[in-house]
Amino acid sequence: MVQTHFFKPIDMDMPIPDEVPGDLKLAGDIMNAAQDVIDKISSFLPPNTRGIVIQISNMTGLTLALKTTDFSSGGLEPSVLPAPVVGPFSQTVFGVKSADIATGVAGSVTYESDGIEALLCGFDNPPGRSSSVNVTLTGSRAQTLSCRAVIGNGTQAVANFVLYDTGGFSIGDIVSLISLGSIPGARYLDGRTDDGTVGLAPNGEVPFTGTRWRVSDGGGGSFILKSLSKIDGPRFLDGRTDDGSVRLAAASGPSCSGTHWEITKLESGVSFSVRCLGTTEGPRFLDGRTGDGTAGLAPSVCPPFTGTHWGIFRR
Repeated sequence: MVQTHFFKPIDMDMPIPDEVPGDLKLAGDIMNAAQDVIDKISSFLPPNTRGIVIQISNMTGLTLALKTTDFSSGGLEPSVLPAPVVGPFSQTVFGVKSADIATGVAGSVTYESDGIEALLCGFDNPPGRSSSVNVTLTGSRAQTLSCRAVIGNGTQAVANFVLYDTGGFSIGDIVSLISLGSIPGARYLDGRTDDGTVGLAPNGEVPFTGTRWRVSDGGGGSFILKSLSKIDGPRFLDGRTDDGSVRLAAASGPSCSGTHWEITKLESGVSFSVRCLGTTEGPRFLDGRTGDGTAGLAPSVCPPFTGTHWGIFRR
């Protein structure tokens, strides 16, 4: 599967592409590096050259590894190179430059990952013409991923490439649930079977084995989420609608109504709401509170409850 997209330039400071879904724009703090980082990288680009400050935002649960760099004109700024590895929900920011002001800089940076043969991020800042960016995405995951990009104009331009997951899940899948809360912090829903608590972990790898969940059929269109933590203990995600808390339960039968969840794709088409079907009235929407790494139930999916928007990533 190959996807190739070309994008028109937009004259803005480190913009987020218009095509990126609204839920990911809510999480803008984790998409864009701090302004002082962007300014610092810009300062390394010599004033007598054409340059681009480039950000690649990885809004997925994958880890990207640098594969190749290629230039038909100009090259990388050696003091601010692209990261060799870009972790989940993080970014790399780097600089490219021309040989002199009369020539442009044109090239690409390619990353790879599990199910991504190549994520090619191309860019061109030529003299006398508008800047442009292009993306080519290949591999077995290409059908469930998208990468959008935008670039400004000027001698020193900025460009942003945003990779995100558009896929879903099925009964029997093993998934990670990733909170899209707008405050930076831990994001992976973590079922801690040693003590039955639920919180957020900084990533979905060892030792955070509770960030893997098996999806099963709860009947009547509902789902059950079972933590696959390596430690023995209660495993079923259980919403306590009487007090707005979330824990792990030892069983998921009819008497455990809080372990049944309605999972609905939100209007953006990217993220999901996870609604507890407990029989007691109270808050129902699973809320990942990235500010302090806790999880609970919220009364709605509207702001300020941005942690009720979840990415569901198949493992």
